[in-house]
Amino acid sequence: MLFVAYGTVARICKTAIDTLKTRGEGGAFPTHHALPLPGRSAGQDRLQAKHVLVSEMSCGQMVEDARYHVAGKRPVAFYGRVAE
Repeated sequence: MLFVAYGTVARICKTAIDTLKTRGEGGAFPTHHALPLPGRSAGQDRLQAKHVLVSEMSCGQMVEDARYHVAGKRPVAFYGRVAE
């Protein structure tokens, strides 16, 4: 699973990644900027994750960027919330 997130949500995803790492089921690919998404490192030719989850506290502005970089090679899911 590749988590695409930033800000507060990224910290929450890091907890999930750390839990997966303790089970031997995953690792982390840290990025320190939101835009642009790292094309070659998260791109279609080197993507090892079977699924991509874009999670953000907004209406899904990063989903299309993630789908572009994955280029249809993997499913891209979205989970988001808008603060009220």
